[in-house]
Amino acid sequence: MQVLEANPARCFDLLVAERIDLAVIVAMQSDTYVEDDPRFEQTVLLDDPLDVIIPADHPLASRATVTLEELASEPWITEAAGSTYHSLFTAAFTAVGVTPRIAHEAVEWETQIAFVGAGLGVGLLPRLAPLHSAENVVRLRISGKGKPSRRIVAAVRRGSIASPLIQESLGILQVRANRILAARPEDDL
Repeated sequence: MQVLEANPARCFDLLVAERIDLAVIVAMQSDTYVEDDPRFEQTVLLDDPLDVIIPADHPLASRATVTLEELASEPWITEAAGSTYHSLFTAAFTAVGVTPRIAHEAVEWETQIAFVGAGLGVGLLPRLAPLHSAENVVRLRISGKGKPSRRIVAAVRRGSIASPLIQESLGILQVRANRILAARPEDDL
């Protein structure tokens, strides 16, 4: 068995080339998500909402929730244009009809968290991404319209889903996803 990390487009290419048999993909609004591509079968594992992370001394830090409109004028930290997460970021703000001010770009969640902790801006962070012991950072749920979420799916080549190894792997992934969902408070669903 071999495990590798790749972006969704490469995962689909590797499936087509038969270099991998199963891919766990973060599927969002982007050109790389091929939901209707007849070459693949996809199993939704779970939806992972994104939260806002802000500096602990931010005026809204004591709240439990915030809307994207309330933070639209803040300096935002996100990935570079063209990335999967930037597409999700843009779609969330488009849904609420505001244009955020992108001040900084960061690829890794840890870097983004550090930027927020340093007071450089605010950002979006998947609920499954831990803050660990981040200093000066608060996570807030997003309320109102435009609640972004990433969908985690397992993808295989069409016709291969009945393979015993793929079935066993999908079973393990679905059990883990169900445990994650069961541990969430009802307001997260």
